[in-house]
Amino acid sequence: MSTYGKPHPPRSASTFPGISGKILGALAALSALAGALEAAPAFRRLPLAEYRDRMKGGWIGQMAGVAWGGPTEFRYQGRIIPERELPCWVPQMINDFPKLIDACEKVAREAVVKAGGHVEKDPQGGETLVIPIQKPKPEALEECWDPAPPSGSRFTDAEMARIRDPR
Repeated sequence: MSTYGKPHPPRSASTFPGISGKILGALAALSALAGALEAAPAFRRLPLAEYRDRMKGGWIGQMAGVAWGGPTEFRYQGRIIPERELPCWVPQMINDFPKLIDACEKVAREAVVKAGGHVEKDPQGGETLVIPIQKPKPEALEECWDPAPPSGSRFTDAEMARIRDPR
């Protein structure tokens, strides 16, 4: 009903003078497509060379942290290792660093595909990981003093009761 008590006439193409029904239909289809495009997943592109560079930096940082943290984290003959006795860290200390990075890349490729992404090749032969952006799905908080059973555990409750901390 209008504010004057008369019913509104039904809307049709003739209600909008100068606009044909075909144009209105096209506008409706475009708005439906726009809604579908908004629902399409967004992707992040990460060049494989950049991924490898980040992976190398992360692992080297991890190894340096282990090497430098070891003297205080793990006791050396009951005392902190004197700095003069620390070995100099070199990449060769890792058994085979290139194989480690190759393995990490293989796992990353598999994870991208499993998540619904893919790997693209550019005309220069470079590759890019195309990773779907997903909303995080956090697990339930698990307190370290009250852990849940290990995932895929094969121990029965009776067996778990017999397992004791040796300390």
